[in-house]
Amino acid sequence: MNFIVTVLLVVALLGESLTPSKTAGLVLALLATWLLLGAGATADRRADDARNRSFAQVAVATLAFGAANFFHTIGLRHGTIPETLAVAQGAMFAPLATVVVYFTDRKLRPPLGTLKYSGTPAIILVGATIFFTSRCSDWPSHGAGADHPDGIRDRRPARDIYSS
Repeated sequence: MNFIVTVLLVVALLGESLTPSKTAGLVLALLATWLLLGAGATADRRADDARNRSFAQVAVATLAFGAANFFHTIGLRHGTIPETLAVAQGAMFAPLATVVVYFTDRKLRPPLGTLKYSGTPAIILVGATIFFTSRCSDWPSHGAGADHPDGIRDRRPARDIYSS
């Protein structure tokens, strides 16, 4: 469902054309969602608080992810390099996940085993991020930037950024 939000934002704000194939795709996605939500449910089925809360959470997540995809597209169109977006997403995920856990559980008390085993995955994740971003600088350009109409950008490798 999140791509529906992205498509609607791109059409409304960026002036992309809404072709018949895009329209058909949106209609089919909405139909599939309707079928997955229980199109054949009986009329006497009561809506309870948990179901309404779940629906609200899914709706917020869908809108947020669709908007994130839209802003990712905007960033790429304006010349942001992919490794910058990858690092920004990673830098935002951990604090947001921590906030969600805190508001859900009303505490931040990890299980005792977490501290025992968390160091190694943390080091591996940092290393993977550095290796990933250093390889991204070899990727071809993803569209023209606002200040580089031909799509060619002078990019420093990530290893130069981390070493400075």
